[in-house]
This record gives sequence, C-alpha cells and structure tokens, in this order.
Amino acid sequence: MRSKVTFLGLVIIAFFLCVFCGIVNITSYAQDLIVKGDYHTADRNHDYKIDLSELLRIIQFFNARAYHCDPEGEDGYAPGTGDQSCEPHDSDYESNTPWRISLNELLRLVQFYNVCGYEVDPSKEDGFRPVLCPVIIEGEPEGTPEGLEGEGSSEGVLEGEGETYNYARIVVDRRDTVPNTEINIPLTLETKNVGLGYVQFDLIFNSNRIQYLDFMIGPAIQSTGRDLSVGQIIPGKIRLTTTGTSSSGMTSGIYAILRFKVSENAEFNDVYSIYAESIMATSYPDGLIYPLSVLAGYIRIYSSFPYPPTADFSATPVKNIINSEIEFRDESKMGNGTEPTWQWNFGDGNFSFLRNPTHIYQSPGIYTITLTVTTSAGQSIKQKTNYIEIIQGSRIYVKKPQTKNTKEEIEPDGLSWETAFPTLQEGIDKAFELGGGEVWVAAGDYNEVRSNPYGALILRELVNVYGGFQGIETELNQRNYQTNITIINGSVARDGQPAWHVVKGENYSELNGFIVKGGDARYDSVYSDAQDGGGLYIPAKKMVIKNCSFFQNKSVGVGAAVCCISGKLSIYNCNFIENVIENISSASSYNYGSAIYVTDSVVNIQNSRFESNRISTQGIWQTSTQNITAVSAGGGIFAYNSSLSIDKCLFYSNTCSAEGIGHGTVGGGVYGAFAKALGGSIYLWYSDMNLKNSDFRNNSVSTNDHNGFSRASGGMIYLTRSSAKIVNTIGFRNKAYDFSTSIERTGGIHIDLCENVVLSNCTLYDNQADLTTTSHGGAIFNYYSNVALANTIIWQNSGQGTYSLGNDAVFMYCDTQQVKNGTGNISSDPLFIFPSAGNFRLNSGSPCIDRGMDTSPDEWGNVLTDIDGNMRGRDAIPGVTGDGSEYDMGAYEY
Repeated sequence: MRSKVTFLGLVIIAFFLCVFCGIVNITSYAQDLIVKGDYHTADRNHDYKIDLSELLRIIQFFNARAYHCDPEGEDGYAPGTGDQSCEPHDSDYESNTPWRISLNELLRLVQFYNVCGYEVDPSKEDGFRPVLCPVIIEGEPEGTPEGLEGEGSSEGVLEGEGETYNYARIVVDRRDTVPNTEINIPLTLETKNVGLGYVQFDLIFNSNRIQYLDFMIGPAIQSTGRDLSVGQIIPGKIRLTTTGTSSSGMTSGIYAILRFKVSENAEFNDVYSIYAESIMATSYPDGLIYPLSVLAGYIRIYSSFPYPPTADFSATPVKNIINSEIEFRDESKMGNGTEPTWQWNFGDGNFSFLRNPTHIYQSPGIYTITLTVTTSAGQSIKQKTNYIEIIQGSRIYVKKPQTKNTKEEIEPDGLSWETAFPTLQEGIDKAFELGGGEVWVAAGDYNEVRSNPYGALILRELVNVYGGFQGIETELNQRNYQTNITIINGSVARDGQPAWHVVKGENYSELNGFIVKGGDARYDSVYSDAQDGGGLYIPAKKMVIKNCSFFQNKSVGVGAAVCCISGKLSIYNCNFIENVIENISSASSYNYGSAIYVTDSVVNIQNSRFESNRISTQGIWQTSTQNITAVSAGGGIFAYNSSLSIDKCLFYSNTCSAEGIGHGTVGGGVYGAFAKALGGSIYLWYSDMNLKNSDFRNNSVSTNDHNGFSRASGGMIYLTRSSAKIVNTIGFRNKAYDFSTSIERTGGIHIDLCENVVLSNCTLYDNQADLTTTSHGGAIFNYYSNVALANTIIWQNSGQGTYSLGNDAVFMYCDTQQVKNGTGNISSDPLFIFPSAGNFRLNSGSPCIDRGMDTSPDEWGNVLTDIDGNMRGRDAIPGVTGDGSEYDMGAYEY
C-alpha cells in the first residue's frame, strides 16, 4: 500500500534535505523533454502519477530557491540560477515567484503524491487536478451503493469487481490578506460515498505571525446534531474535535470557519502554512477507522494594491563613548513594493545607504537619527529625536614604571601620564568606575599577576583600551602602535603560571593596539571554560578588536587565540600568528579553531592575517571495545551555528593534523583510533559565510598513515551543512594528506551536504590531494550540495580539479581543467603572469579576459571590483565578450 506524506512529513523531508543540502541521488531517466501540457513536467515516466523520486526532485528546486533550463538535466531543468529561455516547470505556476518553487507550489505537488495520480484540468491554477484513490470494500456488494448511479454507469465505479470509489477529506482554504488584519479560514469537508462519525485533528501554524481567535461551526457538523470543540494545545497548535451521536454521518459541506489575527509584523510575500497532524476519524454508522486526509492551506500576505513601507529601526548601544561603534538595524515593514533603498542620517553630518550600517561618532553629543525607506510603492520616514548619546568619557593613563623611583613616590590616580597607573587592570577599573571612557597604555610588557582564577585581564563595559603610546601624547592619533610595542602578557599572570585567558571580553568594549601572548588554556576540574580561549575569551559579549596581534597562545581545547561563545565580534587589521592547539588523549578529543573559535555568534573580520596557526591532535587507542576519534578542524577559524563576514584577509600556512594511534581486534570486532583533519584554514558547520577579496596559500590538513582510520580534506576550507558566498578569492597550493585511496577529499574546498555555496571570480591553482587516481578534485570536492560557480578559474590542481558525488556543481563562464556543461565555459590555459610564484594576474593574451559574466547581482555576491579593488567590467579587448558585461574570469580584472 502506498504511504501518504502529510505536510508535517514534508516538513521533515524538506528539513533533512536542507540539512543534507536538498540533494538526493535520484536515478536519471533517459528520455526526451516532456512537452508541456501532455504530462506534468514532474512526471518523468509519464504514468500520470508523482512518485517519491519525482517529488524529491521538486524539493531540490525548492531548497535551491531557484531552478533553470538544462537540456542535459534529467527533466530538462537543474537547481540554481541560470538559463531561463525554456518554458517554466509546471510546478512553477505562481506569477509572483518566477523560476522559483514556492512552498505553496511544493504543497500542490505533495497533493498529487498523496493521491493516486493527477489529470489535466485547464480550470485549475496549475492546469492539473488530483485523482483520488479508491477504497476497497471487502466482499461482494449487494447491489449499487447509495449515491452511485444504476447498473452500467461508469461514474463512481472503478474497474474490478467489488472496488468502490469513496473518500473523505477536509480542505483548509487558502486566503490572501495584509498585515494587522483578521481573516476567516473555511475548512471544507468533501466526501463521496461515506459519512463520518468522529473526527479529531491538530492544526499547526506560525504562532509568531498568526494568532487563533475563535471558530464558527459549519453546516456539515451542525446539520447532524454533532458538536465541535476547538482548543489551543500550545501556541501555534489547536485541536479540533467533533463528537456526538446522530442518525446520519457528516458529509460534504463547510466543516468550520476559523478566525485568525495576522500580526502587524507579517511581511508581504510571506506564506504561513496551516497543516494537520494526528488525524483520527471514524466512518458512520459502522464506527470503523477511516483514512481521512486534511489538505494544507495557508495565509498569504499579498495584495495587488500598493502598500508603502513603514520605516522603523533600532540601535545598539544607544549610549557609547566617542570613537566606538554603534550598530543600526533596519526594522521597517517593507510593504509590497520593489527596489527598496535605505538612507540613514546619523545626525552628525554623515549618511549611509546600507540597510544595516555601523557608525562611529567622533564627537560627544546627543544625536537625532533619521531613516528614509523607499520602494516602488512609496516612501516612509522614521525619526528618533535625541536617540543616540555619545559621551567623551574619562581618559585614564597606564604606564609601566621603568625604574624604581628613589624619590618620594607619587600616588597614581591615572589622570595623567605623570600619575599613570602601573598596571592595566587598575586603569580599566578606574575608567569603568567613572562611567566609561578610554585607557591609554604606554609601550611595555605588561606581565603582572592578575587576581582572578584565570589570570585574565578583565575588560569593562564602555571602556576602550588603546596601546601603542610613547607616554607623552595628548591626542589619540599621535600614537604609533607599530613602534611603541605594547604587550599584554599572560605568561605568569595566574600566580606565576600562564593565564588560561590572557584577556576576558566585555560588552561594548574595544581592545586596540596590543600584542596578546602567553595564554595557555588548560583543563581544570572546577572551571570548565579554562581550556578554551588562551588569548581572549568572550562569553556572550559584543566587542571590537583592532590593530592587535595574537601571538603564540595555546590551548588544549578550542580557540587558542580567541574563543567567542554566543557573542558578536568585530576584528579589524589584526594578526593571528603561531597560535597552537596541542592535545594527546586516550579518549576521543575534538580540537577546533587554533586562531578563532566561534559558536552561536556573529563575526566580522577585515584586513587581517592568519599565519602558521596549528592544531595537532593525537588519539591513542587502548585495547577496548570502543573506538576513539581525534578531530582537528579549522586551523585558522572554526565556526558553528554562526555568521561570518571575512574581507581582505590572508590565510598562510595554517595546518590541522590528527593522528590515530593503534587498532586491533577485540571480541571479534575491529576497533581503533580514528583521525580526522578538516579545514586547514576555515571550518564551517551549520553556519553561513560571506568571504571576499582574500588569499589562501600553503594551508594543509594531514593525518598519519593509519589505513582505514584516517581522513583529511579541505586544506583550504571545509564547509558542512552550511552556506557560503566566496568572491574574489585565491586558493594556491593548499594540500590534504591522509595516505588513503578515498576520493571524497580535496586540498582546496570541501563542500559537504551544503544548501547553497557560490563561488564568483575566484582563482584556484595547484591545490593537491595525495591521490594517484584522477577521479578526485584537488580544488573542490562537492558531496551532495547545491554549488554554483561563475567567472572562476580552476587550473593545474590534482585530479580533475573539481569532483562531485551527487549532482555536479553549476558552472557558468568558468575556465576549468575539464570543460564543464553550462553557458560560457572554456578549458584553456589562463595564461597567468607567473603562477608558480603565486602571481595570478592575467597576461594580455589570456583567454579569460572579457569572457566572464556580470556577477554584480546578489545571488553571485555583488561583485563590482576585483581582489585589488579595481572596477570590474572594463573592455580590455574589444570584440571579445562573454555575456556582454566585459567581466574577466578569475580574481583579477585585466
């Protein structure tokens, strides 16, 4: 018997397919393209039914958020953006979402899957209607069932003796409305040759946007004398129960009308599904369990009339000191217009046209903020008077004494260089006591013992700490942190032992112009966080780091230099050099992020350098019936459930190594120590990343030669269950070694079960995996992920350069070692200037000049300039063209 898919089942399927990137290994059908109208284009085998593989194919398109024409595709289409010259898919029938499968359109196909097929019906919105399944009644019927025509009639009688066509379903209506309104949603009972006695089911909906108010009983229930009760189980879940005795069963008619309130926070084009679970029903009069179905409905926020935006915003913090960041967040209701723009007036003569900008006030005062939001439907202005308060704050001085003063000592108060505090913590605490401000720190090695169990320098809220002073300056811009070296040293800070954290972060604080070194995060039986964040530990805080170097900090857990948990971190112009995680254990161990470890956080990194950071993990198996695993991941950065923005950064010679020592047979089973080294520079897990204008060279992952127990991949980057846009980025001589014959690895970028990964205008050259077979990708390995590449050069990498299991990536206007299907692709020597020395600018004769496509749209990463900041799209060679945009391939524009 064919199983049904409820909407909850679909959600579960879609969730796991999103987690596993919406990609399933569906058997291809060798066939001609379906002529639109003869069969539904999802019905690849032309049997007027939608099977599971055909449904999963449309879920692929839904998860990819777009699809395009592909004559080589199994159904004439492929996930992702691309060619739109063919007829759209039959599942794509809503005019407001062209070349994209909406949730409503996906639910329509689920209807066809849940029944016995479909048939053409031009009156329906998609041109088809479901064909319902027969219910087989055991035994020979004694005459014609009630409601069917007499002998010889074909209506209601299916082929085969004893088969009677009957069904019962409740259809939840689909209605359009606008925000901040009440709406009635009818539930219609449809039956044929059956009456219902008892019915109970739960309806699920988005309680953040829809509030259930009350109900009205429908004639399908009322006419039988039964009663309907509706009760809320939890927010977003109500239970409908029909009970009572009667001389007749419930048949077709309005079952009930539910009234909902739509939130003012609902956005136009949102679709809020209303679907059922836990469905129970009995037939009348026999009281037998009956397979009632409840078809999902929805509330769509839509109107054909123009609704202008309603501007609103917030800022954090609303009080800060000068030279500190204020983050502004657009919270406008956007209405149903298109082409939105934002204009911010910060009240100090400065403006921004970003949606969510950051601004630094350089003068104290109280500022009025104005946001103007404009769409095709109109304009809205929101002004908050005297909203931001910027204070001068106090200025506290810290200067390490050079020699012992033989004269009468001056009592330090930190109010001048002459009366400067000798230790950092004194200065920070004094500034905090005075309500916030700046701490100016003169050059020196501040290696004092600190009075807390971690040995940490504790930052304070609204206190910015600046290093790099000579000790005579009167203005901040007079300091030189590169000449006046200022060190926060944790080597003896914990009662003569290395600090577990050299610095501990705080909200709305800034660390600027220091070298942070000497941290050594270790296991402790009392303080569970002692093993993480040897240089800087940030527990659920928001802070800024500028012009700092994290040098030779250590950890046995995660984040040798920086560990950020549930925080927001901005990093500008910093260096992360020779930070190390080392761990040897006879138990499983997981070591992540030698330079930076973040989880549940938002991180912005600009103009920073990650070099020679290292993770070394060793697992030693002792004779037992249990495997152990040693994992080393993210030699530069490790991110879990986080959002990263990385711009103009260098990643050089970062490494992850893992060793599994020992294996054997115990009790008839083989056990041992597994080793995994993943992501030499960056490892992302359930995260998203916007990476641009960056350079990855000589990063590596490696394991020992432990046959069957070792795995190393992603010498450059490892992405798992994540999304990323990688733009104007170079990958050169990144490597993976694990001595195995597995083809599921790469020296470059490993993409594992990812929902959406885009590479635009990148150059990947001479990345290597230690495999002799050509069936691998030295630059990219794609495992069942949605991947799209444009204007990217992939050349002289090991194997085929790129390799996929599952569906292949989408290539457009790329230069690859093996020519790829897709528009504008070539396979020609890119003629770099000096590739063996790492110079990947294009020679004048390069076939990559003017052969690219316009990658300025958002789906391709908003590419307007190259890695050096030169404008894209210059017509370098008249007469040579890709899509007419004159974009070049690769990271550099000629």
